[in-house]
Amino acid sequence: MRTPKSRAVTNGASVVNTREEIHSNNNDASVRRLDAIIRLLIEKQLANKTLQKKDYVLILDSVGLSSREIGTIVGQPSKDIASWIKRLKAGKS
Repeated sequence: MRTPKSRAVTNGASVVNTREEIHSNNNDASVRRLDAIIRLLIEKQLANKTLQKKDYVLILDSVGLSSREIGTIVGQPSKDIASWIKRLKAGKS
């Protein structure tokens, strides 16, 4: 079975988009939206002083997000997040 393709012409060159590429682009948009929702929920909880940022880092780590993904959500560099996770898991705040 052939993969359906769509064709577009850009500057005289033909560009072929497979279904997988189109799905990947839609997936990226969904991921950005979910990151924004998570960020808003975290900011609301931080404003209400319900949880601290370190608690969110540990929660997001426990559900399997990478340091880079957590950094994107909480607005910190991934190196900082990796360091925080290591210290928090070792029991150092």
